[in-house]
Amino acid sequence: MVSTPSISSSLPSRSISPTKIFSYVKGRPGAIRDRPGTSYCATLMHHMKGNIGTGIFAMGDAMKHAGIILGPVGLTFLGILNLYCQHQLVRAADQVAFNHDYNVKPDYAETVMVGFMDGPEKTRNLCFFMKRLVNAFLIITEMGFCCVYLVFMGESLEKTLAIYGIHNFSTRILILFTFLPIWIMSLMNNLKVLVPASMMANVLTLAGLLITLYYNFLDIPDPWRLPLVAEWQKIPLFFGTALFSFEAIGLVLPMYNEMKNPRHFNSWYGVMNVGMIYVIAMNVLVGASSYITWGEDIKASVTLNLPAETEILAQSVVILIAISVAFTYLLQMYVAFMIMFPWIYRRFGPFRFQYWVEVLFKTFLSGIAYILAETIPYLGEFISLVGAIGGTSLALIFPPLLELVTFHETIGCFHIFKNIVILAIGFTGVVTGTYTSCREIILKFMESIE
Repeated sequence: MVSTPSISSSLPSRSISPTKIFSYVKGRPGAIRDRPGTSYCATLMHHMKGNIGTGIFAMGDAMKHAGIILGPVGLTFLGILNLYCQHQLVRAADQVAFNHDYNVKPDYAETVMVGFMDGPEKTRNLCFFMKRLVNAFLIITEMGFCCVYLVFMGESLEKTLAIYGIHNFSTRILILFTFLPIWIMSLMNNLKVLVPASMMANVLTLAGLLITLYYNFLDIPDPWRLPLVAEWQKIPLFFGTALFSFEAIGLVLPMYNEMKNPRHFNSWYGVMNVGMIYVIAMNVLVGASSYITWGEDIKASVTLNLPAETEILAQSVVILIAISVAFTYLLQMYVAFMIMFPWIYRRFGPFRFQYWVEVLFKTFLSGIAYILAETIPYLGEFISLVGAIGGTSLALIFPPLLELVTFHETIGCFHIFKNIVILAIGFTGVVTGTYTSCREIILKFMESIE
């Protein structure tokens, strides 16, 4: 048996083979695709499904925090900027794989690690730290999604019960009711169970989206009654909520790696460009129509605005999206578990009763999500906070940093300037979005205890 070299105790340098690093991290001898790749259409569907989720129903609330003109323009700009950063990530992964003859592209965190390892001398000591940092933000984002989903299910259940005259339960109590069955389902280890759950979530989301658009266009009021540009204090909330909706940055490299013809992924008419144009258009359409229809009364999720008290169709949307969110919670929690548990296993394993260790760890993660959801049961502000911290960092900060270090020997002044501008936008969004979201949460919390 050949022992794995101790790479964590030595100084990172170009002499360390990334293939060995990937083998160490993944616990496998090498990454070689052993099955046919996915087609253009299949990858395009995955890309669209990855970017269009429950966040699209919050776009009306995002528009309220920006204005009827600034909202669509700002959302389009952020979508294009997000697309450009996805291209940066793919180019960096290509360069890493080319430099080291790696036949399968590394994932997000590994690309950042090897990019910094191959970068300027001063960045090489940061390679393992940057990998952990990316994984940390991925975990924060996934766990944030889980918290948002619990709050969403609690509010949806509260609205549904109110239809039948039941007003005895607060959102916090209803979060507990929804958490218990979700926690039990999250303990399942069979991945085959998650496949139909994912399909069901996509079908229910699409049905809810179509019904929501029907209500949005049923009776369109005058859009010019709304402010063209919102108060500047609210714009950071728009920034975070908008970035929350573009949630597939972590799926870009896995989708790229699985394509039968990878050249069709990032070309002019490739999956990324075509998919993001559709995603941006749908987010703008749903967001603008929701804000125009419901105005300043728009809720954190437009499904909560629908006339569920009087119409069965509207009531079905609230229920459909709540069920969809429940299925999606299982997927997001599993992603967070798969990022964290390998580290637990390497640090403390092997375990005699590994199944029960996994159950205990999943319970621990679910408990954290539940505690946060109970502590901060404010859906709109929670969405903005998750988008500001996790979404902005992964989408607008790490990709330009990665391009600067990966192509440091050939990058020109214009590209350096462009990356600095993107970084400035990203850091501004993180700071202002986090501060504003936390302030709004604190203010609502103080109002609730008065």
